Amino acid sequence: METQKRKQNEKEKAERRMKIVAGLGSVDEYIPYVQAGADELFCGYVPYNWTKNTELYFH
Repeated sequence: METQKRKQNEKEKAERRMKIVAGLGSVDEYIPYVQAGADELFCGYVPYNWTKNTELYFH
């Protein structure tokens, strides 16, 4: 009974802990971020055609 309660407490604690989400600038950052404790990783893609348009500005 005590073991079940302890497992339940650990599960609840894990659910409440802060999640670390990190944006990748390159694939080389993957391993260091995971080693640092990142729970989720994301990346984006900007097509070349968007960057060559001089009227497009990111603010």
